[in-house]
Amino acid sequence: MSKTISISSLVIINIYSVSRVWLNKVFGITDIFTPWDLLMQTNPSEASEFVSTYMMNKPFLNFLIGVLLIAAIQVVVLSKKKLGHWICSMMYKYALVMLLFVWALPMTIRMLSTDVGGFGLDPMFNPYNNFLWHDIVTGRGRKIAKGTFSHFDYEKMLAVSDTVSCSYTSGNIVIVLGESYNRHHSSQYGYSLPTSDVLDSLHPIVFSNVIAECNVTHKALKSLLSLYTYDSNTPWNKTPLLFPLLRRAGYGVTFYSNQFAGKSDTKNGLWDQLGGMLLDDMKIADSSYTYRNKMRYLYDEELVSNFLSERESIEKTHKYNFTIVHMYGQHSNSQDRYPKSKARFSVANYSTRPELSEELAQQVANYDNAIYYGDCQLARIVEAYKDEDAIIIFLSDHGDEANDYRPHIGRAHGSETMPPAGLHCQFDIPFYVFTTDSYKENHPDILTQLDRAKDKPFMTDAFPHMILYLAGIHTSWYKNELNPLEENYDESRKRVLSDSSIDYDSVCSKDDKVIGF
Repeated sequence: MSKTISISSLVIINIYSVSRVWLNKVFGITDIFTPWDLLMQTNPSEASEFVSTYMMNKPFLNFLIGVLLIAAIQVVVLSKKKLGHWICSMMYKYALVMLLFVWALPMTIRMLSTDVGGFGLDPMFNPYNNFLWHDIVTGRGRKIAKGTFSHFDYEKMLAVSDTVSCSYTSGNIVIVLGESYNRHHSSQYGYSLPTSDVLDSLHPIVFSNVIAECNVTHKALKSLLSLYTYDSNTPWNKTPLLFPLLRRAGYGVTFYSNQFAGKSDTKNGLWDQLGGMLLDDMKIADSSYTYRNKMRYLYDEELVSNFLSERESIEKTHKYNFTIVHMYGQHSNSQDRYPKSKARFSVANYSTRPELSEELAQQVANYDNAIYYGDCQLARIVEAYKDEDAIIIFLSDHGDEANDYRPHIGRAHGSETMPPAGLHCQFDIPFYVFTTDSYKENHPDILTQLDRAKDKPFMTDAFPHMILYLAGIHTSWYKNELNPLEENYDESRKRVLSDSSIDYDSVCSKDDKVIGF
């Protein structure tokens, strides 16, 4: 019975995938997604927002109605005793086999032979490969529930046999990770509204040319937390992860997230696994974190408040600490990301954009309010470390759209067909570095290096190499040409987007118009 359900699920997903391709080719409809896209959202709240934002459209509903009608016909046919159970069963199996070979198999073969996002046949990154082999063949659902994955090479990913030493260059390294932050809506990057002026007094070093290597959260995190890069010769699942290297070097490692609450969160544990396999794999977690939060919060303000209240007890166990605070940011729906009492912008603020209707203007206001609110939380974290020797870096997992160059809210898949304005919205992210007075005094050389690097082209897949340098970790995996703070940083390295293999810089220019229809 379970195999029948798995095969039926595969057939349905692949039929819909073919339908999506057909709708795209015939009608140019691209804003619809497979059920797998829904599953790969990071938690139930995000998944429900995904449904309301993307899946309540006519093409998807028409397809859903068709699937339900087929299912209803099957039930009616199978219930007819006069046809005989054996005949009905054979008819049902024959129909499944025909669908599998006529619809599903060609699509599956095409997907299995496609280098999805530059990761080839790695099942972690190919949803069709993943679904086919890890659900039907190896029982992926059971592995998800157990929190282990057969295709992880744990010895290599945890750098078990690698030599790691550390000079502890930076005693406190804090990464504040945003979500869906399009830097073109930040006043630190020239946006017309004061969305980020709360940071002015903190004098951040603003990196002007940083992009995300993909615009999907779970892939972005895997990129940010692994020493794998798109041009690496070593497969992703055989490349060391950042957290275990820091932990082995002697750093206390804290991951405080408003999207992933760790394996102790039994209520949402399965969703954590689906959206964040890397973060919640139990073997990896045991070698990576000294502390993880155990619950999520409605607003990032609550997350930050709880982090700050626990910070002293968390960090006192280690002399040196590496911390990631992972916020919900502007993730759709952005109007739910901040208390209404904290709203700063309204429709009236967008009178200079006549192409926006009142409804569209309110959507932009929601997004800008979420940015302002999130930057206020970032400022609280920076202030909390002001009397310590600390470096704080803020970046986002990817960008987003907020009625910028077209009337569209949220992400869009298929960067190979996006105009330059779309790529800027989806991949251009903010990157701020804050240093305390003590850090400035103790590390004037790093301040010089940061100032020299702030306008260099950089992509987030190389971010872990910058962190290793700031921590003073020595390992054979470190590549100085990937670290913008090094003198021999390779500024000519292509920035290839993982979902399409497009060279970002061959399509985009810093002079491209981003906002305005």
